[in-house]
Amino acid sequence: MNLWNLLVVEDEKPARERMRRLLARHNDIHVAEAEDASQAIRWLDEHQVHILLLDVQLPDFSGLEVLQRIKEVQPPLTILVTASRAHALDAFELCALDYLLKPVETQRLDGALDRARKQLLQLQTANPSPVVDPEPGAPPLTRILVRSGMRELIVRVEDILWAEADGNYVNLHCRKEKHFLRENIGHLERMLPAAKFVRVNRSALVSIDGITEIRHSGKAARAILTDGSEVPLTCTMRDLRERMQFGNMR
Repeated sequence: MNLWNLLVVEDEKPARERMRRLLARHNDIHVAEAEDASQAIRWLDEHQVHILLLDVQLPDFSGLEVLQRIKEVQPPLTILVTASRAHALDAFELCALDYLLKPVETQRLDGALDRARKQLLQLQTANPSPVVDPEPGAPPLTRILVRSGMRELIVRVEDILWAEADGNYVNLHCRKEKHFLRENIGHLERMLPAAKFVRVNRSALVSIDGITEIRHSGKAARAILTDGSEVPLTCTMRDLRERMQFGNMR
């Protein structure tokens, strides 16, 4: 199942709580909230957001201004929420996917979310993964380009502590921050240097240099990383121990 990150931007707490209740029926959507436009832009700058539910009337500046500010990069699919039909034309001029009138009706919200899902799946098909299979014999990746809100960032492979599968995406846990990558975990494993990264379970790749200890509890084991993360181990322990002890085994 695809998992989509949705940001609700709404300054009134009762409206945010009602929207969260309406969205709770959608198991494939993870909801975050922002209380004003400035907070929304900061969140968009730091996180991967697929769908934006954006109130037009906000206390610092309007939702329409938010769209103006983020239109230079690929923005999330945006659904405007407004108390007036007068903003419908503005919504479509700014390439919003849809607009909802307050109080938001369940059926209209569900329809707008269905449209968003379809477009997101189309975008996945139309935009190939940014990580490309190297030619046979080519050196492994040393850096990865990731999108973070309004920025495109270069992540050095040596800064990656571990990578965690998240549906059709991967969470890259780096030394100082976390990034989202439109890539599946198996493909990423083939791209990363095999001497430096090990697949420790079905959903996680770990930097060998980032492991500080292996902690056992009965038959279970966990890798403890330098950032304090604990990653369950289901890989062959003998191979992992040898690679940790002797370094570059491949």
